[in-house]
Amino acid sequence: MTGGGVVALDFARNILGKLAPLVMERAGADAARVQRVVGDFSRLPFPEMTFDFVVMDAALHHAIRPDAVLMEIGRVLKDDGRFLAIREPVLPLWRRNLGNKIGVTERAQGVTENIFSKKEWRAFFAKAQLDVRFVPTRPTHRPARWQRLKRLAWFLLIPWLNPCLFGYYYFLAKKRRST
Repeated sequence: MTGGGVVALDFARNILGKLAPLVMERAGADAARVQRVVGDFSRLPFPEMTFDFVVMDAALHHAIRPDAVLMEIGRVLKDDGRFLAIREPVLPLWRRNLGNKIGVTERAQGVTENIFSKKEWRAFFAKAQLDVRFVPTRPTHRPARWQRLKRLAWFLLIPWLNPCLFGYYYFLAKKRRST
């Protein structure tokens, strides 16, 4: 894609047709610059080395084979292109039993709902020739009660407790240069 255009891809035509315009309007985006494409993230309908930047929001952990999706992303990224994945769960070090508890309702309805450790995520990214950094973050879902106390606790404690108890990260990856 040249000229700074944006492509929004989803497998659901309804999301692209009804929800995407609302999101674009709310974000103040120029809808004329956003090309909407119905497609599958495990078989991206774009040529190799098309994009400088790819963003994914809370979708990668729904892939049956995240490694294959990451390989597709690597294929469509230009050399030194960047990939950002937000709102992806990471299995915390001290709560390994969460893997069986997260997404129980979704799995019962047929939704693929995965949670992987940082080590597993790193292996998926490495297979796709993407160098990944895990950027700690805070959850986007916090109850309103006790907000000031919770903000202080997040500020003071999360840098140390996040990897062990929570696993809130953004994934920021860079495609390795072709040789």
